[in-house]
Amino acid sequence: MRRFFLLGLCSMTMIHASAQDYQNICTPGTTFYKSAAGSYQAFRRDSILLPGNNDTVFFSYPAILNASMYDCGDTTNGSILGRKIYKKSNGWFYFFNENNDTIKINSQAGLNEVWRFCALTGNNYIQAKVTSLITATVLNTTDPVKIITLQAKDDSNNNLPHILNGKSIQLSQHYGLNTMLFIYSVPTDTTLYTLDGKTNPLLGNQDLTWQNVYDFQVGDVFHRTYTHWYHGVPGVDTSHSFKEIKTVVGKTVSVTNDTITYAFNRYQSDVKIVWNIFTWTYDTSTWTSQNIIYETYVFSALSSQASFTRLPSEFLRKPPYSYQVFADGFASYIDFIHHRTKVVTDLKYKYSYDKNCWLENYTGSPGSGPNASVQHNYSQGLGETLYYTSNGEYHNTYYTVDSLVYFQKGGETWGTPIAMDGSALIGTSLITVIPNPVLTKAEIRIRGHQPGTVARLILYDNFGNKIFETSSNTGIFNFSREGIPAGLYLMAVYDADGRFMSSQKMIVQ
Repeated sequence: MRRFFLLGLCSMTMIHASAQDYQNICTPGTTFYKSAAGSYQAFRRDSILLPGNNDTVFFSYPAILNASMYDCGDTTNGSILGRKIYKKSNGWFYFFNENNDTIKINSQAGLNEVWRFCALTGNNYIQAKVTSLITATVLNTTDPVKIITLQAKDDSNNNLPHILNGKSIQLSQHYGLNTMLFIYSVPTDTTLYTLDGKTNPLLGNQDLTWQNVYDFQVGDVFHRTYTHWYHGVPGVDTSHSFKEIKTVVGKTVSVTNDTITYAFNRYQSDVKIVWNIFTWTYDTSTWTSQNIIYETYVFSALSSQASFTRLPSEFLRKPPYSYQVFADGFASYIDFIHHRTKVVTDLKYKYSYDKNCWLENYTGSPGSGPNASVQHNYSQGLGETLYYTSNGEYHNTYYTVDSLVYFQKGGETWGTPIAMDGSALIGTSLITVIPNPVLTKAEIRIRGHQPGTVARLILYDNFGNKIFETSSNTGIFNFSREGIPAGLYLMAVYDADGRFMSSQKMIVQ
C-alpha cells in the first residue's frame, strides 16, 4: 500500500510539472531578442483585444519589412512575433507570417507531445514536438524551459528534408519565448533569436540611452575619417576630407547628471581637392591643427529626439512634405566587437502614389524635394560612429561619410589607427583595387571580410547612377571594365543586411 502511495505521488508531481503555465509570451512592455550574428529584433505589446471565450489578441508595434527601391514594403505585419498574436484560452498561440499563414505554439504541451507548427506546400507541414523539459539560464536567472524541435512531414507523417529540420525553439515558463524564429519569415528562414532583455520585469540588456552612447572616460581615444565628395559642374569634382584623433582629457558632470562636458585633445589633418576630370588637373589645399575642444551633451534635450527611441523596423510615417510622405528607418545590432548600436535612417522610405505602397527612398529624382536619406549610427560608449548621406540628382551628386575607424577604450581596442602625424594609414578604406586606375580588369578586395558572410559591391558613376553590382562571400571581386567608359567612379560595399561598410574611388582609363 505504501508503495502504491509513492507511485501515485510521483505521478501527480509529473502531471503538475507538465501542466505548469507557459503562457507568458506576450507580457507588457518591450522584449528584446538577439541573433547569433548580433542583430536585434523586438516585441512591444501595444494593445490587446478580448474577442470572447476568454481568448486574447495581442498587437505589437507596426513594422515595415522587405521594402526596396522597386518592391513594396509590408506594413501590415509587426515585429519578430508578428503584428497580431491570437491566444486561445487553452494555451494555444497563433502567429501569422508574411502570407498570413498560421504558425501555432501549444504552450501547455507536455513532453513528446506533437502538433502542426505551420503548413508547407501541398499537404506537407512542419511538425513541432516537445523533445525535452529542462532548467536553463534565462536572462541571468534560471527557469523551466520547454525545448520544441521542428521536423518537416508529408501528409502521411513521413519525414521530409527541410531547412528547419532539427531547429529548436525554447519556451520559458516565466519569461516567454527564450529562442524563437522571426515569425514573418517562417518557414523560409532559419535565423534563431534569443531572449536578450525585458522591460517588464526589468531584466537582461536594455535599449540604448543617450547616457549609454556618450559614456566616455578620460583616456579614451577615437580616430575618425570624414570625406565629402561633390559633383556640381559637369566634369569638376570637389573632395573634402579630414582625419582626426580625439583623446578625452577632461570630463565634467552636472549635479543633476543631466549635462556632461568632455574636453578633447584633437589633432586634425584636413585636405581639400578640386579635380577637373577633363584637364586632369588638381587644386589642393592641406593643413593640420592641434587644439583642445569641448563637447557638451544635455540629455534632457537629446531625449526630445523621438526617433532614437524607436525599435527595429518600427513603422511611423512622418508629416507630409508637400505632396510627399516619408518614414524613417530603424535598426539595432552589435557592432565594434560587442558594442550595441542603434541605426536611424532619416527618410528611408517614401510612399509611392503610383504603386500605392511604401518603397525604399530612391535619392536620384531631381526636383522632388528633400529625398536624400541620412544614416546615423550611435554606439554604446562610442558616440555617433557613422554619418552617411548621398544624393544622385543630376549635376548635384554628392556623398558624405563621417565614421569611426579606430578606438581605445579602457583595455579594448578596435579598428585601424591613423598615423600620429595626422596622415591616414594606407588602407583606411576597407576596399582595395588592384590596379587603380583600371585598364581592362581589376581585383577588388574587402579588408577584414569574414569568410562565409555576403558582401555586396555597387559601382556608381558621377551622376549617382548604379552601373555595376555584384556580391561575394569571400570578400574578393573580379571586375571587368568591358562596356564601362573611362571616368571616375565610386564603389560602395554593403553587408548582407544592407548596412554601408566602406567606399573607394576607382578610375577607369
